[in-house]
Amino acid sequence: TSFARNILNESFPDRWTGRGGRISWPARSPDLTPLDLFLWGHLKNEVFLTRVLEQHLISL
Repeated sequence: TSFARNILNESFPDRWTGRGGRISWPARSPDLTPLDLFLWGHLKNEVFLTRVLEQHLISL
């Protein structure tokens, strides 16, 4: 509904996937899941948030 889209646009501007959003949901793509669209990118950003210093690697 337009009410739900308005809430999504307010909460997640230009970052939600679905009908009526800026990021269209790919039609008939069984190999593309919501995890592919959000979770893996989010996890990658969290994992690589802190840089590992060379001294820490040497001490291991």
